[in-house]
Parts: sequence; C-alpha cells; structure tokens
Amino acid sequence: MVTMGLAAIFLWGNFILKRLSGATNDLPVGRIFFEVRANCRVLPGMVRSPILTARDRVLRVRPFDLAGFSQVQRVLKVVREGFGSALLKKSVRLEFSDRTRVRLALLRGGRPLSLLSKYRIGVSDFVMQSGAVAGINGAFFVDASLFGTNNTLIGPYQTEANPQFQPERNPAILERIKNRPLVLWNAKRIAIVAFQTTTLNSSDWLNLIVPKITDAFLGGAWILKHGQVFSDAQLLERPAPQDVNEVRPRVFFGVTKHGEVLLGASLNPTSSSELARAARAAGAFEAVLLDSGYSTSLIYQDKIIAVGRHNATIPSRPVPHAIVLMDDVRDQKMTPH
Repeated sequence: MVTMGLAAIFLWGNFILKRLSGATNDLPVGRIFFEVRANCRVLPGMVRSPILTARDRVLRVRPFDLAGFSQVQRVLKVVREGFGSALLKKSVRLEFSDRTRVRLALLRGGRPLSLLSKYRIGVSDFVMQSGAVAGINGAFFVDASLFGTNNTLIGPYQTEANPQFQPERNPAILERIKNRPLVLWNAKRIAIVAFQTTTLNSSDWLNLIVPKITDAFLGGAWILKHGQVFSDAQLLERPAPQDVNEVRPRVFFGVTKHGEVLLGASLNPTSSSELARAARAAGAFEAVLLDSGYSTSLIYQDKIIAVGRHNATIPSRPVPHAIVLMDDVRDQKMTPH
C-alpha cells in the first residue's frame, strides 16, 4: 500500500514536470523534483497540514497530502504561463523609437539593478550613487502624494543591496494585487510570473523559480505578454491600477524574447495599451507597467531624457524605487589585462 502510494506521488510529480517541458518560456522548472520525506519544514502559505519545504531546489513531500500537491500544481501553472530566460547582457544603449503613435525613449542592455531609498530621491541620484550608466523610475508606492516622503512599495520586493526579501503584509493590498506581474532575477536569469498571495509572497517559493534571487518587484500591470498586446478593455478586466487606461506619460520594464532588458518611457502622453504596442514594435516580448505620470523619469548618463512634466528640462518628482542599468560589458572591455 505504501509502496504504491509513493510510486503514485512520483509519477504525478513527473507528469506535471513533463507537461512543463513543452512550455513557451525558459524557466528552469525541470530542475524541481519531488522527494518523499515524513517530516519537513513548512513553506509559507501552505494550507491543511502543510507539507512542502524548499532547499536546494527540492520539494520534499509527505505522502498522501493532496492539499499540498494542489499548491504545487498551482505554482507550476503560474510558472508555465509566465516568462523566463537567461539574462542577455550587452552594453547599455540609448535609442529612440517612433514606429507607432507613441514616441519612446529606450534603454537596452546592461545588468538591471533595483534600488530602494530610505526616502524619495530623483532617478538621477539613484544612477549617480550606484555608478550606473542609466536608470528609470520603478515600482508603484503606497503614498502617491506629490510631496510625500514615505518609501513603502506596493507588493513584495527585494534589492541586491538589501537581500532580505520583503513580503507584502497589508491584507487590503494583497487582495488588490493578486496576478499582477512579479519581476525577479538573479545574476544569470530573469523571470516574470503572476503574483500569488499565498505562495509567491515568500522567498522560499520564489527561489524555486529563480534560485538565489537578487532582485524582485511588483509591476502595475502585464501590458505585453508573450508578444500579445492587451487592449484597453482587456486591461480593465486584468489585475491593474484603476488609472491604467488614462492618457499620461508612461513607463515600462520590458524583456526581449532572448532575455535582454529593455526599459522605456513615452515622450508623449499615452495609454497603457498604446505603450504596449510601442514596446512590442521596439522589440519587447514582455512588458510590465511601472509607476508613471509625474514619476516618469528616464536618465542616461547625466542627461534627462524623459520626464513626467511639460517642461522636459525639469526633473520628475522624487521616487523611492528605481531600476538602473550597470554596464558590466563595457567595464570588462575597459579593464586592462
């Protein structure tokens, strides 16, 4: 009886992983496997006699607990429907695109680095203080007032400078942000998955998707997914901020199909769906909405390229979070051997 039960568990786990082998993304889910063990540490979010733990990319499973397996199944479904790729690192470049009605300023390449300040500062300050080549404003934050100083972000996050994963603890916010895009990466890989409140609000689960995470943040909306643009009507039905369809300066975090980071800001007011079309035309395969409007800010070297104001020479409002691009490729070429 026990032998048959254990065999069924392994067959079930192998079946799920084989189903993932034909997925369109490149997440390393095939490395996740099941090990039966009677006693194990609990992963956060488990329900009804929790049974899973994560260590060395192994899911240790107590036999015959179907509630635990349903949790695994849901997470694997999110992974299968998400995006994952090796990070393609090239020198940072500034480009401009007018292939659609939206004029874009674009930053390509480099190694992304997310940064959180103790208070709000300009994106140019984030770039200068980190020694980056370029940067853009980042995630949405709780206090949206123009002159606020609070740095609390919406959703879970992690930065390389502060490697302690920070879950979202506000129940009201958690209810709002389910299935919004969660962006996470390490030194070699990047992934975007739909945020799940009971599982992916924990670094244990996330490290099964991308091991040794260095950075994570929650996007406002998944506006371009697997090359598909979501219309205004579709965005209203998807997890997104209430003002997702308002015409204003807009910003996105994107990735090409081959894993190159693409950061973009509109140079004219636009809707999120138009921004997605422009991002796709510029080469993005995935794009998530970042904080926009008065927060819009794209900096290249020491130059202000895009802002959320009518006067392009005046910096945008200070923000608590930014994504900067480190040019490791250029630095390696300049290092004498």
